[in-house]
Amino acid sequence: MCKLYNRTPDDPWFEKMSPMMRLWLYESWCEDLAEKNEFAKSYGTFIGAFSNLEMARAISGEGVTKIESTEEDMQGSMDMVLADIKKPKRKVITQE
Repeated sequence: MCKLYNRTPDDPWFEKMSPMMRLWLYESWCEDLAEKNEFAKSYGTFIGAFSNLEMARAISGEGVTKIESTEEDMQGSMDMVLADIKKPKRKVITQE
């Protein structure tokens, strides 16, 4: 964030920032890193495919058996989720 906002790490601006904004910026930063890593992996696999196509397929997951489910499995999962949502929630007792 220092680079993004052109501020030093000890700038009071960071102390004034709300915790939710700080969390949002952190999550955005993590997502950006994940996207960069995925791009680097894909690009490396692409370059590697020129010299070893089989290894590139293994890394990319091409040819790997996908998990499949039936409509009944999906309905059963949805029924379990809905049943859990309909359960009465426990009341949290706090001491003051």
